[in-house]
Amino acid sequence: GRLGESARAPTLVVTHAGAMRAVLAQVLGLTDSHRARVALTPGSSFVVSWLAGAPPLLTALRCAD
Repeated sequence: GRLGESARAPTLVVTHAGAMRAVLAQVLGLTDSHRARVALTPGSSFVVSWLAGAPPLLTALRCAD
């Protein structure tokens, strides 16, 4: 299944910056051209609340030094 369709508990996903940009673009409603401008340094992380029936919500963003 797709991420979030069957998750009943918090889920940790570890991935590369490109996939992180895609998720952030989805959550923030960014266009493809704006997505390319999102700068994520190695070690960056974010938290998204993605509950059934509700739009995804960015609740935390940390860009590593």
